[in-house]
Amino acid sequence: MDNGWFADEVPVSEASGLRPRAWICVGSGFSREDIKSVFLGAGRGFTAEAVTSLPDLAIRLTGLAADRVLTGSARQEVLRMLLANRRVASRFEELKRLRRQVSFFRRLDLAIQAGRMSFAHASEEEVYLERLHERVGPEAIRPVQREIRMLADAYEAWVRGSGLWDPPLLIREASELLDRGWPEAISRPEAIHVFSAQTEESLEKAFWEALSRHVPVIRHSPDATRGGVPDGAKLTIERWHTLDDAAERFCDELQKASPESWKHHAVLIPDYPGVRRSLTQALMRRGLPLAEPRDPGRLRWDEAIKSAVIPLSVVGRDFERREVLKWLASRGSPERTVWIPEINARAIRQGLKAYVGGGLAPLHVELSALQTRFSGRKTLAELSRLHLEHLNEAGSPSSVTSFFESFWNEFCSDLELLGMAERRAPLLYWLERLKARLAESTPPVERSKPEHGVRIFRLQQAPLEARATGPLRLWILGLPPDWLGGDSTGDFWWSARERELLASEFSVRSSVQSVSDRTGTLKAWFTVASEVTILDGEFEFDGRERESLVALLRVLGVQEPPVLTMGCHARRLSSYGATRPVPPQEIRLAPLQPKTGDARVELTATTLDRFSRCAFQGLALQRWRLWDVDDPDVELWPNVRGNILHHAVKLLLRSRDEEGRFGLLPGEALDRAWREKSPKGLFRGRRVENYVKVQLREVLEKFCAKESEFFERARTRTLSLEDLKVRLDCEGPVPFSIIGEPDRIEEHRDGLLISDYKTSSAVPNGTEMLDLGYRLQLPFYALAVKRTLKKPVIGIQFIELNRKAGRNNGIFFSRFNGKEAGKISTLRSNSKSLFTAEPDEVWSRLEEEITKQALRYLEGRFEVRPKKREKECRACPVADLCGAKRLVQQNDGEPEGA
Repeated sequence: MDNGWFADEVPVSEASGLRPRAWICVGSGFSREDIKSVFLGAGRGFTAEAVTSLPDLAIRLTGLAADRVLTGSARQEVLRMLLANRRVASRFEELKRLRRQVSFFRRLDLAIQAGRMSFAHASEEEVYLERLHERVGPEAIRPVQREIRMLADAYEAWVRGSGLWDPPLLIREASELLDRGWPEAISRPEAIHVFSAQTEESLEKAFWEALSRHVPVIRHSPDATRGGVPDGAKLTIERWHTLDDAAERFCDELQKASPESWKHHAVLIPDYPGVRRSLTQALMRRGLPLAEPRDPGRLRWDEAIKSAVIPLSVVGRDFERREVLKWLASRGSPERTVWIPEINARAIRQGLKAYVGGGLAPLHVELSALQTRFSGRKTLAELSRLHLEHLNEAGSPSSVTSFFESFWNEFCSDLELLGMAERRAPLLYWLERLKARLAESTPPVERSKPEHGVRIFRLQQAPLEARATGPLRLWILGLPPDWLGGDSTGDFWWSARERELLASEFSVRSSVQSVSDRTGTLKAWFTVASEVTILDGEFEFDGRERESLVALLRVLGVQEPPVLTMGCHARRLSSYGATRPVPPQEIRLAPLQPKTGDARVELTATTLDRFSRCAFQGLALQRWRLWDVDDPDVELWPNVRGNILHHAVKLLLRSRDEEGRFGLLPGEALDRAWREKSPKGLFRGRRVENYVKVQLREVLEKFCAKESEFFERARTRTLSLEDLKVRLDCEGPVPFSIIGEPDRIEEHRDGLLISDYKTSSAVPNGTEMLDLGYRLQLPFYALAVKRTLKKPVIGIQFIELNRKAGRNNGIFFSRFNGKEAGKISTLRSNSKSLFTAEPDEVWSRLEEEITKQALRYLEGRFEVRPKKREKECRACPVADLCGAKRLVQQNDGEPEGA
């Protein structure tokens, strides 16, 4: 019996036909589909009883109905039911604590199944406990173990009392039956061939021993003491930068080969989703099909499957904002560009009533339809029918509908076995069960397979190769350095240490057996290979350095294998360079033309301001009209904060009398502004609102103090508070007008003072505006107001609505500056916002700059060249789009690129 060429050991002639003389039992490490492929490849037919598994064999021998055997999901439902009983649950304090863990019931079920497979009868378990007591002491049995055994007894009693079975009960029943003799109703085969790569435990071993007294049992399994790399075979380790690079290397090699030769290649991968994902993505990029396209992780990434569950999550979780947004995204609703901003602006947490009225009225109608369909207490059969109806109405793919039809049928069948078919429960109860079962369900079968495809195997999977096809070119991708260190075999029933103590004497599986099984499987693969290439990476997906594989290969009998350092794959090499190509830094669009019937193109003051800060901001935010979709928060959005403060300041100034006394207190003005300008995007709650209002009230108090000081000194009169719309008509290749509405205009005896409110601390000074043409909105207001009102403008200022309450940035003139009465500013002589030139000279220079920049915007000339890079790029909402945040800065501040 060769260690590796297991296809040659399949008894095709004895097990084929309508009356097979031999049976084949497929265990862990082998695939029933691969065994069947051996028959089909030999042109032989077979029956279902010829190729079976251990549970199916036990069912056949006992004559029990297969539908009375609990599946893994059904067993978990039994455990949930038992622990939901208060009288039962009160006895399990440790399990109550562990229940908070992820996948608790799945782990609990696996522990109970594995624990009961470790002994053939109760007296054998008692011997185990006595031996542990001798070696460990009185503390050998932990509290959680006592509870697990108590729960297992209750579980087994319930299962037996209900006339149901699970694998340990089934195997034990079959063993007892065989001890009494061979079942008369079943024809006895000449031999039973067992293909398994895992050492059996006590219960399974007792079954095979009982069976061997009636029928020869021939075991086919990898042998850890035999096999290895054949003489003359080549083994190489290629160490790439990451496993992504290693996967690309493998796919490059397969792309060179003909599809007919792919059957001579095999790639082994560990059961890690990240490794499989890297390999499948590399194959997809090259159009290389898989021989077995069924992906075990499909249910985790298939968007069609996940989208089908979202309507249930929306209703079950009471229309949580997150679930509704996922639902809108899955449907691709064109209205979502309107609905999502309003949902965020309302700061909706959950509840159907939160979506009533306004722009969300159509959405509320659709959500109400979901509520009508899925809400209320329903049986699982009712819910499954409604869900399938919804999928059909929504036009879901037939593959998704058929998958969920099978899924719901199996779920309902399990509940019927448990006597829970008529149970009515809210949707959330069924939703949690549904998602737990989906995480463990088998992905849907692919309806078609390619004639030639790439063969992927798991590391635990033994080779099923035939000598006639010749040796393989074996690839191993992502071999874990600790693969032969043995995974922890401990669970709630036996800890890893307890299994190791028992395994030295009894047929209990421990890490020692796990290492032996894995060693034998890898050696079997090496035996059937003419060339072995181990594709390794220097770094893990999270950046950690991977350990060397040399020590692992020595265990397999490979001494000093050649290790080639490959670096990065050519496909990704450029991404690791010191610099990357600079994104386009200049964009040209078609010039803007007046709308039909208009003589001029109109620009807003905001457009001019954006463009004067950075031309790319003007392009993205104004011409392309892009915006960020902000999520609700416990802090006000910056623009909403500004709107509320602006409105509160307007209310305060309008309440001021001729003596400068405010008729409203800051808190009163804030309360009115809060009502009249809704705090969009703020999660509602008394504590949150009080917290935000305290901050805003402090800002308004600082404003009032500074405003009183200004009024006493300057004695100006408020002429306009966002009441005056102004425009500046300009001539050029295309006539255009700039329009806007200044926040505030004050009338002084010498002229006008124009103010703009800013809630951020990053405001420009006058030198930056004049010399750089930066932040030109306020200078535009000066020019437009001057033309509109036919009065001179003696200054412009930014009023900061923050704790600083600054008023020292803008453009001021020396003859209107000073601490004496009638002066509008009190700047120092070295201030960058103070000018000695005449106002008309300054306004003239700014008018030229405004015209020049407006024409560049109209001509469609946009450059990624912010006037103040350090100040603008740090908080720019489109810095990721232009690539500014990824640029390497040279000493002169210009971007450096390859």
